[in-house]
Amino acid sequence: MKKAIYISIFLLFSICSFSQDKEYKYRLLTYGTTRLHYSKAMEFVGDMWNIEIYGVAGTTVEHRVKDSADTKNAELWKELDKIKKTDSQKEFRNQVRAEFKNIMTAQKLVDSSKKVKNTIVLLTSSELRSYAELESKSENGIYIWVIYTEEKDKYFSTSIAEYYANVDLKTKTIEIERIKKN
Repeated sequence: MKKAIYISIFLLFSICSFSQDKEYKYRLLTYGTTRLHYSKAMEFVGDMWNIEIYGVAGTTVEHRVKDSADTKNAELWKELDKIKKTDSQKEFRNQVRAEFKNIMTAQKLVDSSKKVKNTIVLLTSSELRSYAELESKSENGIYIWVIYTEEKDKYFSTSIAEYYANVDLKTKTIEIERIKKN
């Protein structure tokens, strides 16, 4: 009985989604923890493949959840193998690795950029701290970091998006753009 409840809950989460900007044709179930940039790489490649990357468990994973996710993922790769006529799981992983490498290259540009550093310093004060975080990738291959401010000394302070830092790997340039507020 308990097993049936776990499986029912798992299937409910794997079928339903809470709020999505995009409707995906496929869903890849993930569990465990991943590095931020690696999970972003999976997200970006998943978008190209029309696959939603969907986390079903955190660091501690029951065998039943892991086995169920692995079974669903095997079905996904089998279906994609038929469509693409290739080892889709291997191809997906290779694309994720390449995307991760690009993200890390872009991160190095952001970290060494005087424009980004100056913008962060400009926004930082005795009451505010500022930081940059990878947000998305545009269709033309521009990586978009958002520069946020948030109140210091508040554990649950709200982050406010202030600027975009648009990273173009082809030209190795960064453009800073103020976020328009309503």
